[in-house]
Amino acid sequence: MKNNLLYHFSDIHLKSIERHLGAYLKDKRPERLHKLRIDIKKIRSVFHFVEKTNKKKYPDNVLNPVFQNVGKLRELQIGIRLLNKLSHPPQKLITRLKKKEDVLKKQLIKLIPYYSKTVKSFRKEVILPSKFPNKKKTKTFFKKAITSADKILLNNDRRSVHHFRMKIKKIMYVYNILPHKLHKEIKLNTSEITKLQSKIGKWHDHYSALNFLRRQHFSGQISKYIAILKEKENRQFFSLIIDLQTMGGISKR
Repeated sequence: MKNNLLYHFSDIHLKSIERHLGAYLKDKRPERLHKLRIDIKKIRSVFHFVEKTNKKKYPDNVLNPVFQNVGKLRELQIGIRLLNKLSHPPQKLITRLKKKEDVLKKQLIKLIPYYSKTVKSFRKEVILPSKFPNKKKTKTFFKKAITSADKILLNNDRRSVHHFRMKIKKIMYVYNILPHKLHKEIKLNTSEITKLQSKIGKWHDHYSALNFLRRQHFSGQISKYIAILKEKENRQFFSLIIDLQTMGGISKR
């Protein structure tokens, strides 16, 4: 069983999580956290695929604590980065946020030995199907996933675009591990999805940063900086909506 494609994929990304945790202890580089979260998203997506095609639960909730705690720090770091890009960065606010960042870093560093041990144990205990789902089950999974994603685009609001973003990420993570002979069987507009991924990601950074800043208890003076970020986010969002409407869905026509 441990020689099959599903196990191999899971093993690679769980080991990658362990490496990023260990590396972050040494260099504190934010991209370690970003890559770690991508590893977890990929694992979750594949486990979801296996659950749907095998009608059986394959729990991955042991990864939730590290994903959530790293996410809090990641969200804060994105907010700081975007504020620093303004023509007149609010230094007092950035200093205040950096103090929060230091607190979250220290909390995470204390937990990393525990997280590393937990991930390693989970990796050694992972149980996945001995065979990759057959073509019929795989095609059915993608047909439902693509239809679900396309339906979301009927609503042109931010929450829907955010959900659409999560859907296509999950779809692409699974699509990318399929045997190549199955790629032509799946009617997926991969070229257009690839073009959109970067644009959606940039919009989402601003969207997340705005939501984060709105949850903070800052003075009224900070509202002008939120307004500047909101203006940028608006431009990105409406440009994105036009692209999504033009695309008309992620399935091939």
